[in-house]
Amino acid sequence: MYHPRLRGSHYAMGHHYGTLLYKNGFRTSQLPDLLPGDNTNLIMSSAKLTRQFYPEICEEIKGFATGTKSDYEYLVCFLLSIGITQSAPHCSCFAAVTDQGVLFGRNHDYFKQFKKFSESSLIEPTGFNSFVGQGDTFIGREDGVNDRGLAVGYTFVDGIASQPGINFQLVIRGLLEKCSSVQSAIAWLKSLPLSTYQNLILADRSGELAVVESAPERLEVRYPEKNAPFIVATNNFQLPTMRRLQKNEHRNWYEAETRYEAITQALEKEKDSLSLETCQNILSEKYGFACQYPRKGDFDTIWSVAVNLSTLSILRAEGNLSRVRYKEDLRLAHAVAKRSHNQMN
Repeated sequence: MYHPRLRGSHYAMGHHYGTLLYKNGFRTSQLPDLLPGDNTNLIMSSAKLTRQFYPEICEEIKGFATGTKSDYEYLVCFLLSIGITQSAPHCSCFAAVTDQGVLFGRNHDYFKQFKKFSESSLIEPTGFNSFVGQGDTFIGREDGVNDRGLAVGYTFVDGIASQPGINFQLVIRGLLEKCSSVQSAIAWLKSLPLSTYQNLILADRSGELAVVESAPERLEVRYPEKNAPFIVATNNFQLPTMRRLQKNEHRNWYEAETRYEAITQALEKEKDSLSLETCQNILSEKYGFACQYPRKGDFDTIWSVAVNLSTLSILRAEGNLSRVRYKEDLRLAHAVAKRSHNQMN
């Protein structure tokens, strides 16, 4: 897993990271073949909308294209095709309010070939929130936490028909950069055209939790049930208004319903004593099936994160949880402390 630290303007961050990867042998010819065939018009319309609603990320892609000596339009099309022209990760995510703080946990489960592209970045864009985020396509992100104490996690949903818009990876980047709370994140999401189907789980250090069940056609917000200080998302829509937008034959794809029930039952059982250690145990399958796919298959856990939003404590495991341990990531906490020190002086 790469661990870049990027700061400055979006163009500068993209150019810096692209240059580093190019020097270390990265070429766009190494990327998986995800580009659209019959979806060309959809992708090009999505590119136009992305430039309109999130111009900063387009500047970063331009910088990355220059740094990697790549074609900008190719990279835009590649990034925006993710989640449209192929299935996306099948992940598990939850958040909970506890006596120890607001906790967030997520497993990123995907095809093993993507492990070589995985990265956890500290990103400090000029004029925007700083954050630590995980991803597997060098610009977009699948989860992260920012210096305001907002966490965002994503789970794929297999929808009925994509439309032009911004896909989940770039939306998560924008949420982490631009938003400071669950409500500001929901407001920004409602302003966007979306191209993909997903659950976006949101949690902030004030203790507000929500899952935005989102699709190109509509989005709805799901909050924790009464007397349940937690919320869970796997790869299904739960709200009746959203379920009709999902392909029902895939509701238990990669054990999505099994994972949802196991995590929900674990959180209910431990809700009065939840800790970061408990989060790790839930994600590691000590309370029921969560991630241990057959070792001989082509699908696995690529990374797992457990975060305390109240203290910005981040733990991350980079691989299958039966073989690797969580390690503490202090980069965001150190960046916040350094900035506070500089402001005082």
